[in-house]
Amino acid sequence: MGIWRWVPIKGDTDPTLRDRAARVRLFCDAYGLGPERKDVIDALLDRQRAGREFARGQVARGDPGFTKIWSWFPNDSYLLEAIAYIEAHREELSRDL
Repeated sequence: MGIWRWVPIKGDTDPTLRDRAARVRLFCDAYGLGPERKDVIDALLDRQRAGREFARGQVARGDPGFTKIWSWFPNDSYLLEAIAYIEAHREELSRDL
């Protein structure tokens, strides 16, 4: 899902949730999303969780690339923090979509 890669929602230097929500709205506008935009935050969370599980599986199988990347984020804290942040602010991020 492009929004995870191209719209900083967590981990950037922008201090306001309002600005982050505006980025999500702009993303939806740019892609011409209609009524389905109300599901964007839930889809983002589903994608983050699935990506995390996929990466964990690759590490468990010993994939060298995933193992190297995984070592940069001990205990997958970066992903868990991002997921927790978006879950905690789901309503605010999707309110004006």
